[in-house]
Amino acid sequence: MIGSLKGLNGEIYIISGFSSSTRVHLFDVDSDGDGVTDALDAFPSNPSETMDSDGDGVGDNADEFPNIANETVDSDGDGVGDNADMFPSNPDQTIDSDGDGYGDDSDGQDGDAYPFDASQWIDSDRDGYGDNPTGTTPDSCPNVNGFSKEDRYGCPDSDSDGYSDPDENWTSVQGADALPSDGTQWVDGDGDGYGDNALGNNPDKCPTKAGTSTRAWLPDPENPQQNTELASHGCEDKDGDGWADASESNGMDAFPDEHLDLDRDGVGANSDYNDNDARIQTEQDHCNLDFTDVREVCQGWRTPAYVQYVADQTAANETPMTFSSWNTTGDSPKSSSEETSWYQSDAMGDALLYGGIIFGGLTVVIIIVGAIMSRRKTATVSKEYGGALPTSAAMDEALEGTAGSSATGGIDSNSLWDDEVKPLEMDQQEEDAGFEDESMDQPSSAEEMFSEDESIESIASMGTEPEPVAEEAAPAPAQEAPAEAPPLPASGLPEGWTMDQWKWYGHEYLAKYGNE
Repeated sequence: MIGSLKGLNGEIYIISGFSSSTRVHLFDVDSDGDGVTDALDAFPSNPSETMDSDGDGVGDNADEFPNIANETVDSDGDGVGDNADMFPSNPDQTIDSDGDGYGDDSDGQDGDAYPFDASQWIDSDRDGYGDNPTGTTPDSCPNVNGFSKEDRYGCPDSDSDGYSDPDENWTSVQGADALPSDGTQWVDGDGDGYGDNALGNNPDKCPTKAGTSTRAWLPDPENPQQNTELASHGCEDKDGDGWADASESNGMDAFPDEHLDLDRDGVGANSDYNDNDARIQTEQDHCNLDFTDVREVCQGWRTPAYVQYVADQTAANETPMTFSSWNTTGDSPKSSSEETSWYQSDAMGDALLYGGIIFGGLTVVIIIVGAIMSRRKTATVSKEYGGALPTSAAMDEALEGTAGSSATGGIDSNSLWDDEVKPLEMDQQEEDAGFEDESMDQPSSAEEMFSEDESIESIASMGTEPEPVAEEAAPAPAQEAPAEAPPLPASGLPEGWTMDQWKWYGHEYLAKYGNE
């Protein structure tokens, strides 16, 4: 042995030498008895620790972050060392980015709703606006979810125009929405109910002066008689007719039933009979200026007596009659020609006189022609039947278009009803004695009533003698029986008549004697 040496950690080095070599022998010490010599034990006096991987002076067994030199403890167990953890006692929070004392985890304990805004951290109603009244965009209604942003933040905004609905603490004077149900309007400077936004609904045409108008007249500069109606809300309208006073004709703003006076005569178009002519304001003015209007109403206005009558009735609060009614009563004067209406003339009287004469003459001619034709038809009946009343069998044969022995004088079934009548000689005149030569006493029987040579037509005629008619050679269409018999007289079927005869000739009896 050459010698020995004690190391810094208590180890002993023994040096021995031989002829051919030299050896160093280490004799180490384990002071804490943990099985690791003091030379290798990072904590030779601490039997629970042997290593310190991060060299932070805390053994790996006790160090919660053995590989992080500046961390050893995690008090809240959130995995972040206490040295780095800004909330070492709050397992929900570790970082506070804006340094306001609230952790960035908004959902955790003491979480920050605005982790990057140091002035806000809580949003109770979760509308995006912080509760701190002195912070950024403070919520004016922190407990009511709202999205207003123009006049105040975070309050209800019904029409979503950015302006909050007014309430008892915040009115339109402070800036709340003056028209909370209209998203295009929010300010109403004059408080008349029409918004000031010119591009919005029903914009106020007079935003600095309250008004109730809804429309206005726009005159045509090239034609003063033409006006265009325009929407015009919120302007002065003293008479409440809806028209802006400034657009109404001069003086018409005081009358709710008037707004235009095109002829500028002081009478509005609604009352003016003709608003295009300043001379005409009433119907009377019109009638007295336009004599081409001959209506009854104008005739009345041109009759001084009727005008006075209307004035008197109006003054007495009575309803006057129309001119035609007044003109047919005793109230209208007819004593002198001066008081006769202008339209009455002698020409009208002459026309009525001559018209009546002509009408009467035509009536007489028609009666005479009818009598002549009736007499000729009577002669035909007499010739065919040989008497006024043919038998039922003869009539049946006539209807069938055959001639039998029952028809006295023979039957031509079609000749009685044809329309081929001998042309009338209008230059021959026959005297008509009327009914003066005939007795109106009702006969007691058909035989007494009719002679053998007369037919019903001859008895019912005006008394003129029939002219002989040539016998028709050509057959005529068969006569059709009447659809129904005429009504019987009040006294019943005349004596001597059959119902068959009555069906055919009863109408002639009634025509002559009536319903006797």
